[in-house]
Amino acid sequence: MVAAPMHILDRKLVRDLWTFRGQASSIVLVLACAAAAMSMSFSVQRSLDATREDYYRRYGFADLFASVPHAPLSLAETIRGIPGVAAVAARIAGHGAISIDGFDEPITGRLMSLPENGDSQVNALALRQGRSPAPDHGGADSPPDRPREVIISESFAAAHGLRPGSRLTMTIGGHRRVLTVAGIALSPEYIYAVGPGQIVPDNHRFGIVWMERLELAADLGLPDQFNDLAVRLSLGASAAGVTETLDRLLAPYGGTDIHDRTQQYSHAFVSNQLKELGAIGVLVPAIFLGVAVFLLHASMLRIIALQRVQIGIIKALGFAGRTIGWHYVKFALALAGAATVLGLPVGIALGYGMTRIYAEFFHFPFLHYGPDMPAVAGVVAVLACAATLAALHPAGRAAALRPAVAMLPALPVAYRRSAGGRLARRLTAPAAMVLRQLGRRPLRPVLTTATIAFAVGLQIATLFSFDALDEMVDVFYARAQRQDATIVFAAPVPAAVLADIARWPGVRAVDGRRDMPARLSVAGASRHVVLTGLPAGGTLHRLLDLALVPIPVPGHGIALSRRLATILHARVGDRVTVDSATGRSFELPVTALVEQYIGMGAYMELAALDRLLGDGSIVTGAEVKLAGDDGPRFHRALKDSPIVAGFVPRLAAVTAFRETMARTLTIIVSFFVAFAGIAAFAIVDATVRVALSERVRELAIMRALGFDTGTIVFMLAGELVVAVVAALPLGSVVGLGLGQLIVWNLDNDLFHVPLVVGWRSYAIAGGTALAAATVSFALAARRLRGIDIPAALRVGAT
Repeated sequence: MVAAPMHILDRKLVRDLWTFRGQASSIVLVLACAAAAMSMSFSVQRSLDATREDYYRRYGFADLFASVPHAPLSLAETIRGIPGVAAVAARIAGHGAISIDGFDEPITGRLMSLPENGDSQVNALALRQGRSPAPDHGGADSPPDRPREVIISESFAAAHGLRPGSRLTMTIGGHRRVLTVAGIALSPEYIYAVGPGQIVPDNHRFGIVWMERLELAADLGLPDQFNDLAVRLSLGASAAGVTETLDRLLAPYGGTDIHDRTQQYSHAFVSNQLKELGAIGVLVPAIFLGVAVFLLHASMLRIIALQRVQIGIIKALGFAGRTIGWHYVKFALALAGAATVLGLPVGIALGYGMTRIYAEFFHFPFLHYGPDMPAVAGVVAVLACAATLAALHPAGRAAALRPAVAMLPALPVAYRRSAGGRLARRLTAPAAMVLRQLGRRPLRPVLTTATIAFAVGLQIATLFSFDALDEMVDVFYARAQRQDATIVFAAPVPAAVLADIARWPGVRAVDGRRDMPARLSVAGASRHVVLTGLPAGGTLHRLLDLALVPIPVPGHGIALSRRLATILHARVGDRVTVDSATGRSFELPVTALVEQYIGMGAYMELAALDRLLGDGSIVTGAEVKLAGDDGPRFHRALKDSPIVAGFVPRLAAVTAFRETMARTLTIIVSFFVAFAGIAAFAIVDATVRVALSERVRELAIMRALGFDTGTIVFMLAGELVVAVVAALPLGSVVGLGLGQLIVWNLDNDLFHVPLVVGWRSYAIAGGTALAAATVSFALAARRLRGIDIPAALRVGAT
């Protein structure tokens, strides 16, 4: 007796899915977009994280890093004995200028010494091509013109078409050396490799070069010494305790910069990217789900309203209200199940492709990818919960209907004089009927408007990232930085060298700068940053306030970027304690907050910083303005200068930044934009279909009274056009709100994404909604032409 009634409702469920297949398909499509977005994001984030951690483990990525002017190599044995230290790499590091035939611009090379025993337990190299340099090849006493064997980074080799056996020339410590590429490798230390003055990788102008220790020590004048330290800790060791001991041991040898992984640039960038993927992977699919739940809830309310008589008959046959409620919940769960079957494979396939792209960009030597079963189970559970949540209220209304009431026709709308009645009398009959219909059933167009507004907002929330990228480039590389290039010196030099640079060919203007690593503290909160001294009358690097208006460099205080001020909980007027890497400490008031979309920092007048440090007028770099016709001679001057460690052309930096963002954040956002477009089309189509199902009996009556199809389509379209037009501005507001949620989740130490929406994003979002409405109206008109009038009048719905 129990199986038969359930069998009847199950057959009804199948018929309902077929009857409302148009609306159901649209809802399934929206839910499938959410499922695909979730599975794609989770699989990419988890796979990359697993790949990175395995890479770190296999190749011994260091936990602590330190730099020192110079320290005796014997000190490394003492450091190895510190409790909690598992392995130590005492290295020699430096910079040199690389020259490659066919590439005229200067190339900065980061020089790193190889371990003498050919094996390393810290930051080991993953050899991709070739071999390690021969230990007996070209020792320190070899002729200077004899080629030395080196290993170079894979990304640099790919950018210049280098392979084992290729030759390049490099200026090291003032000596010109011919180098032969013995091997090409990857390093866990340089997953994200940036050179001096760079913010994002530029593989054409920066590369890593690993060289035999004795050769590099001889060229840099560091025999039996080291100036760079990488430490790997034992499991469970205290990083703070080891850092304190290291600081004490290295202090006698000059100022030290000791930091852990979180402040190592490569690790910090990759970690921020993975966090962004995780945040976007939760937030954007949640937005999709929210829109889908709203659409499913509204659709089911209307379906139940259309099936009032059927519900009354089923109840009169003895079915309990709970059974009928469960029937409609199963309807929603069936849609969620179809969306899961459709969306999960798409998300997993896209996730694999995206993971490969990210792995190549991050330069992982291998890749771990596979369907994340907990994530798959989570997607299934989330979709089921979302569908159930959307169906509970409509199912409750169906369960509460009394048979006698449900089998009666719905009460007709009370026709009374409306505020627009006088206007309606001046319109044509169809237009007047549209106006009266909107006034007498206001809830229906309000729900339609809200649903379409979410579709528009969903697109704006995903499209704005492209506008934000343009704004970041414009503010950082055009309004704030007006130089043509940035020169980074190999070591701090007297400011007098700026006069020499001003006489180089093609140089029109020069501004010096001083970058100093420091720890800034405010009321217990602290952060290691770069404190930059800028000239008071400088014009090439400007500070912008929070309204993006240029402001002077503080002469008696310090300016903090917005992000840094937030981290330190600092406001204008607070006092900041500055602990420099040289051991000097001083206190300064915060006199301004500045907007900085890329990176974060602190700024003050260069002369004031020199006075506080007490070591004379020093600069670590220079901003230069160039004449457009003397580039080759300027580049030769750069290559011949022994004090230059890095050169960053602004145009090249902009190109590299756009390429980097295009291959990181923009990759996944592009898929979300596509999903949002599909979802927007499906939402509008479902809304039109539901509205047509709701009105089909009224429209059939009008056909029976002699109204032609064109007039009827005009009346249906008129109500929906009003909803679509009203939804466009409302959708813009919704999109800005959703975009703000995304911005809050993307904000990190490296990038501050502004909430900027350009006219193109509004046009695309609005155009998608209008196009979807046009196509849906055309399909509705086609359906109206084939309507069975007698059947529609008898049943009241199709």
